Amino acid sequence: MASVGKIGRRTFLIGAAAIAGGVAVGYYYYRKPYPNPLEGDLATDEATFNPYVKIGADNTITIVAPRAEMGQG
Repeated sequence: MASVGKIGRRTFLIGAAAIAGGVAVGYYYYRKPYPNPLEGDLATDEATFNPYVKIGADNTITIVAPRAEMGQG
């Protein structure tokens, strides 16, 4: 069985603070709501489902594809 190495108190506290800081920053960016780019120019009776699909008042559907060759192999 492998022996357990000793770790100093200061090293442990610095490591724990670094991990806690990384988790806090990651959680902040995970929970931060990003704006939908298609909602900036919505008229009345228009709806957006996600950042890629918008349905207009005259039943026109706009699909935004940022990568033209995505999924073609």
